[in-house]
Amino acid sequence: MEKEAGMLKAEDDRKESLGQFLKSTREGKGISLKEAAEETKIRVRYLQALEEDDFACLPGEVYARGFLRNYARFLGIPAKEISRFEPISAPAEKEIVLKQPVLERRSKRERPRRWLPALLLGLSVLVALFLLLGYFTRLAGQGGENGGPPKGAIPPVLPPHGEDIDEGGENEDWPLGELTLLADTEHMVEYLVSKGPIVLEVRAGDTPCWLRVIADGAPIADETLQPGDVREYTAEESLGGRAGNPGSLSLVVNGQEVGEIGKLGIPKDFSFVLE
Repeated sequence: MEKEAGMLKAEDDRKESLGQFLKSTREGKGISLKEAAEETKIRVRYLQALEEDDFACLPGEVYARGFLRNYARFLGIPAKEISRFEPISAPAEKEIVLKQPVLERRSKRERPRRWLPALLLGLSVLVALFLLLGYFTRLAGQGGENGGPPKGAIPPVLPPHGEDIDEGGENEDWPLGELTLLADTEHMVEYLVSKGPIVLEVRAGDTPCWLRVIADGAPIADETLQPGDVREYTAEESLGGRAGNPGSLSLVVNGQEVGEIGKLGIPKDFSFVLE
């Protein structure tokens, strides 16, 4: 009889889901969901979704794995205990539906970049012309005494074709909205965006950085940015990914400076989700 009872208990343990295991572990330690959320910096509804095996409520597969890893570490659960359960995967239907719109939006994002090289070249030519003009003016001895501009003065650089210079340094086409920090750990950071679409500008600093970007559940970029590189990505509902060297990247979301999201040499996941 004792042998049969042991077999029945082992069978029940195998049937226990990942969420049930997390919940029973938390309750066994006498920790509430609110206390767990405060310690892990993960929202209560995401922790509840993990414990209810409702992975569709999570912002994506990459972030779901990050939430699970941090939650298990907080509860003191070894990684080998988590590995005995089926891995978290995003619903296939959601990925199939979103792939085509992402491809269409990608072609739209490429359009604004076409004028950037021409604008930079035009500004460089104007600066060079004004520098030469000031140089030859000094050689000819035309200074303030002759009623001309003061000696050595360089006329202001004007934008080509009468365009206005954006003194704020921000793209006026970006949507206005607020960013709310939801969670920030050593390996994951998440923001809530109040208004879409989500426009992310990434600038590489002094060291190279591998970057993977996922827009609305579908990968759209996987590359290594070199110092000085600038990239722009757009999504309708969620935009995130993983940076191998986050301390070398500076992020701007919807015109708002986020800055560096991590430390040099420590890979980190990032996520911006529409409210």
